[in-house]
Amino acid sequence: MSATILLVDGDFRFRALVAAVLRAQGFEVLEAGSGKEATSTIGVDVPDLVIVDGALPDTDGLGWISLLRSRGSDVAVIFVSASSRDPLSHRHLIEELKVASVVTKPIAPAHFAELVEMVLGSAGMDRRSQVEVGEGVAPDFEKELKRLRRAFREELPSRLRELGDALVAARKDPAASEKLGAAREIAHRLRGTAGSYGFLQVGEEAGRIEDRIVQGLEEGRMDEGAWRETMQALEQAERGIGANPHSIQQSPYNALARVLVVDDDLNFLNLVREMGRASLVDVIGAPTATEALEVAQSSRVDAVIIDAHLAAGEDAFALGRALRTFPGKSTLPFAIASVDLGVENRVAAAHSGASIFLPKPLSGQRFEAAVRHMLAERQRSLPRILVVDDDPDFARQVVAVLGEERMVVTSIVDVANLLEALAKEPPDLLLLDMEMPGMSGVDACRLVRMTPDWQDIPILFLTAHTGVDARIAAFEAGADDYLSKPVVPQEIRTRVRLRLERNRLLRERSDRDALTGLLNRRALFEVFPARCAEARRHDRPISVGLLDLDYFKEVNDAHGHLVGDQVLMRLGRLLSARFRTEDLRGRWGGEEFLVVFPGETPGTIRGVLERVLVEFAEMPFYDERGEVFHCSFSVGIAGAPEDGSSPESLIQAADRRLYIAKRGGRARVESEG
Repeated sequence: MSATILLVDGDFRFRALVAAVLRAQGFEVLEAGSGKEATSTIGVDVPDLVIVDGALPDTDGLGWISLLRSRGSDVAVIFVSASSRDPLSHRHLIEELKVASVVTKPIAPAHFAELVEMVLGSAGMDRRSQVEVGEGVAPDFEKELKRLRRAFREELPSRLRELGDALVAARKDPAASEKLGAAREIAHRLRGTAGSYGFLQVGEEAGRIEDRIVQGLEEGRMDEGAWRETMQALEQAERGIGANPHSIQQSPYNALARVLVVDDDLNFLNLVREMGRASLVDVIGAPTATEALEVAQSSRVDAVIIDAHLAAGEDAFALGRALRTFPGKSTLPFAIASVDLGVENRVAAAHSGASIFLPKPLSGQRFEAAVRHMLAERQRSLPRILVVDDDPDFARQVVAVLGEERMVVTSIVDVANLLEALAKEPPDLLLLDMEMPGMSGVDACRLVRMTPDWQDIPILFLTAHTGVDARIAAFEAGADDYLSKPVVPQEIRTRVRLRLERNRLLRERSDRDALTGLLNRRALFEVFPARCAEARRHDRPISVGLLDLDYFKEVNDAHGHLVGDQVLMRLGRLLSARFRTEDLRGRWGGEEFLVVFPGETPGTIRGVLERVLVEFAEMPFYDERGEVFHCSFSVGIAGAPEDGSSPESLIQAADRRLYIAKRGGRARVESEG
């Protein structure tokens, strides 16, 4: 069964656009044009998700959601608005009304579909209908989108004339607020829908008109200057019809990446946008933390740059950590930018998990280098697929299909180069053609399975032969699955994604300590040497911290092992939530933990670990009688190259300083001796 989505919006053109992309993804979509109609629909069909606009013809979306919750419904909700919500109403939507996501129009259709999948996935729902092998995929969305855009383009002149007539009528009768309200409703619909169809200028000017009307309604009148600005915005909107529509999900200059920049200095945002254009980077500006969270929830973001000094009451470092709590963004790299280059700011940035600390003012060269570094970091966290097929055209097709799924896909046409390709960059999954000159796919699969380092790689065969003998030969060789040619794009995406997820879960069970969720000692031994070798190769520093819980035996003796496990678990969670995505954290054994910081010196790391120590020491723990107690830890730090360059030498130096920290009174960080 596919998930059912109820789409509630007063503009039928916006509903048509969203419904088309969701149906192309395999969802069942119900539509309602008003709050009353939506309430009736829910009374008959209970959806898995409701997408509701903030301004419906007969009610406001926030009030309708409140009514829904008061009736006991816990259905997942995405709230869509043509204007940004203030922090108070945003908090009310998220915390009190339990809205899964707040999205600001215009939307990017493909990115909005990604958000819907994440919301349904986080709710544990079966998201798409199953596509039978050989039956093909849902209707071509791009073709449907072009048809919808063409229809919307044809309607735009009459819609703008309708808006103009409503404005003229309201201007002739200033006391008739209902006429101004009618004009506002038309502008509101255009504000979100025009931009979503790619007519960005029309949508922006309609937004200016709506904002002016709202201000006039609040003040009880619109003066001559306000009317003049409103009619000028209408003229600009009419000119915008002639512009070629472009999807907001694509940068008009063929961007290589999408970077979110959070800064309340609008001049700085404009400057960074220009830097982005020069570097082929699509920059999205957000002046507040609230807007940044909305953007991160509703669209694809490859990296983030956050000003360290946001508006009063907003914490840049907390924002960086919050961005990583969204589904699919746990490894999102971010940088902190600041005019204050002091040690305290740098330590706070590293503690929050920032990959880079950028000095302001920011040069174009430094901006490009920072983005390149963060994208390389993000790239490392994406799944890697290797395609082996002697047909380069088919290989390119597979690369394109899987590339849309945020996967790093490479291909080779000569199976003789397979072992070299595996050794150079081991993939997370191998797609192997069954019939190739020189060596068959079956023999190549056996060869891979005979090599200990690659025995666990998922292997999917690509074959034009789907007979019983071919399938048996594939599985006997060690294949996990097979796909018949011609490949159905939706099928290959689904099967690859499921195999990757299953393999990730198996690997996590093998590599992770069950209690703390951190890397176990075996996994650390596998990854740590590679980080040390990389540091030597690039002549970069690397630092190690060895942590040991203070008086942990007394904790177990006094409060019991179950309470001791809680202490270990919470320290593991704290270490997971701090530092950068590239930093290693693992349980070294018992109550000892190892943290590794590539590219950082012991001086910086000392300040970071001291902050974590303060956080942990303030955590309350409760014994079986409900009595509170506190814990602490001691840390020894070592760094390369001054303490050696091998994992063994660094750990020995860190262990020596850990002993000094314990002998010196515990609950301290020691980096000398």
